[in-house]
Amino acid sequence: MERNCLYCDKPIRFGRADKKFCDAGCKDEYYNSIRSLEQREIGRIDRILKRNRRVLKKLYQSNGGDGLFKWEDLVRGGFDFDFHTHVDDTVQRIVYCYDYGYRSEADGFYRLYKFSQG
Repeated sequence: MERNCLYCDKPIRFGRADKKFCDAGCKDEYYNSIRSLEQREIGRIDRILKRNRRVLKKLYQSNGGDGLFKWEDLVRGGFDFDFHTHVDDTVQRIVYCYDYGYRSEADGFYRLYKFSQG
């Protein structure tokens, strides 16, 4: 049975029966390419989370840290509701992007929160 290198697809002519790569260079390139794809995806998600935080922070600072705002204010800022860092369900559901969070109120309004340690 002929085995081929996972990276360059050349035949593997010698070595262990479960050998996957023809040499160390192909092995390094294969795993580097996997890490590169992973890093791109992590970077994309991180950019979305940071943008969400900036939108929440700007709204929080613009209204003095209190008050309601509309769903449209988040959307206009480029907020992506599919991404957040954590949720606090202890009393009421507050969705956070790092240290800024929001809670849905009635009729399409939201209330902002700033997480403070201690």
